[in-house]
Amino acid sequence: MLVMIPFFLAYFLFMISRENNIPNHFTSLLIVTMLSGIGASMYGQFLFSWESTYFDCIMARKINFINYVKAKYYLSIGLSLVSFIPLVIFFSLTGIIKIYLICSILFFIMGVNSFIIMFFGTFNDGRIDLGKNRLFNYQGLKGSQFILTTIYMLLPLGTFSLFNYLFNVQAAAIALALPGLILVASHDWWIRKFIVPKFLNRKYKNLEGYRKLSF
Repeated sequence: MLVMIPFFLAYFLFMISRENNIPNHFTSLLIVTMLSGIGASMYGQFLFSWESTYFDCIMARKINFINYVKAKYYLSIGLSLVSFIPLVIFFSLTGIIKIYLICSILFFIMGVNSFIIMFFGTFNDGRIDLGKNRLFNYQGLKGSQFILTTIYMLLPLGTFSLFNYLFNVQAAAIALALPGLILVASHDWWIRKFIVPKFLNRKYKNLEGYRKLSF
């Protein structure tokens, strides 16, 4: 996953720099959303499946499960921030898209999208064998992941398009940034009240899935 993220970043930024026409706002935001959130999306879809081969051991130990899930959230937004840095540098130099729009997308990804991905991740009971090569390896992949990817991409773009149509670009940027900032600031609350209880309600079903290959 860490190899694929810089590859996608380098490829798309290279292709954008070669284009003679400046892409419109929608296309630019589509690219920014995809590149900023690729790490968080790839990791969050298999939120607990990464440890599926030894998850019985995790559940048997006396650990603070809330801190365990929060650590996953911090890793997720860390991946988004790592992807965000080269995007800001590139778009600052080229001027293709305003920096405040990129920041609004980042806040939305770290808040709203991260919450959605983690919520859907609690339903993934597919096992992943970390000893296997991840290239063309579809262990743990469910049909819901394709739906999640669509939501991940279309939700911020749909929100931006709606507010841009009704008001203006600045209002659309605020509509993206504000809910994202609220959820980032209250991440401890929604992890405690939504993510952890949802997983614990499905704990035995997920553990049963982790004990066998889903593919």
